[in-house]
Amino acid sequence: MPNIWTNISLRAARHPRILEHILSRSIHYHIDVRIDFNQQFFSTCDAEAPDFRDTFEAIVVHIKRLRRLTITARNPIIHAIMKHLKNRTMPKLEHLELIQCDTGPVSFFGPFLVNSDAFTSLRLVRTAATFGDASLLRGLRTLDLVESSGRFLDQSAHIDYNFPAGPPLSWVFKPSRLSITDTELFVNANNPLVSIKPAFIVSRLTHLTLSRIKVASSPDSMAAFIRLFNMTYNSGLEELCLDNIHDQALEILQQMIGAPYPKYSRLRSLTLSSLPIRDLRKEFYLAFPAVETLTLRDVDPSSLLVSKTRDPHILPLLKYITFNGVRLRVGDEV
Repeated sequence: MPNIWTNISLRAARHPRILEHILSRSIHYHIDVRIDFNQQFFSTCDAEAPDFRDTFEAIVVHIKRLRRLTITARNPIIHAIMKHLKNRTMPKLEHLELIQCDTGPVSFFGPFLVNSDAFTSLRLVRTAATFGDASLLRGLRTLDLVESSGRFLDQSAHIDYNFPAGPPLSWVFKPSRLSITDTELFVNANNPLVSIKPAFIVSRLTHLTLSRIKVASSPDSMAAFIRLFNMTYNSGLEELCLDNIHDQALEILQQMIGAPYPKYSRLRSLTLSSLPIRDLRKEFYLAFPAVETLTLRDVDPSSLLVSKTRDPHILPLLKYITFNGVRLRVGDEV
């Protein structure tokens, strides 16, 4: 089956009859649909047009064959699309990506009805999603939150999200890859130190990215970041990327990581991007005794290289350094 019939990209809600024909050609196959309505001239009036309605009703007819779904649009347009897609069962869906291309408050879209045996990957950019029943997410392995809401990660922060009764091991998701970028940290107004109830288990987490996490000097904000660290900490982590972590966030991170014993004894790959290397203390590096590959982007590595030369306990197993895209074997770097 040619990709033209199974990989569908929509940049406008026009000619729904042509879309119906394309969908009919792939009737026995899974389909991947990318909806890219990020044009500024695409207005809410367009969402009321018959062609818009017919376009998404054509997709709904085949919604049980959807394997991958990506939606990029402004907030009101996503809401208009969701009028057609919410509460529709998508038993074959493996990957969902919601990208809000305008600024504004984070909206929860859904509920999405997926099959936990198929659904493994979720990416939310300036959006959030609800699935009604948390057990639908138990197969989720890759989660990427960009400027999203930390409420998605914490049971106690959800307002209208149904967490089933019974042992959590039977329904919470166990991601292997987790990326959190510039995501709003949830703070309990009554008690910022309230015990967290993570919506996931980190026992299988092997890849973690923390990027552009901002922490104010207020106790509530710092407590929220500590909660985030505790929620995502797994001693069995294999790859860690820290990007654009500064000031209070970096100081708290060093305090949490620095310990009498290595925090990440199995970590093989460490990426440090756009953060002040000179402010990293020896205790930070001692948390990663097994790192073999170090990736540095947009940083000044001189203080690290000097420290490693003077102290053999700093990243003792390091074999390769990639600096701004150039890969060097340790010992060859200048």
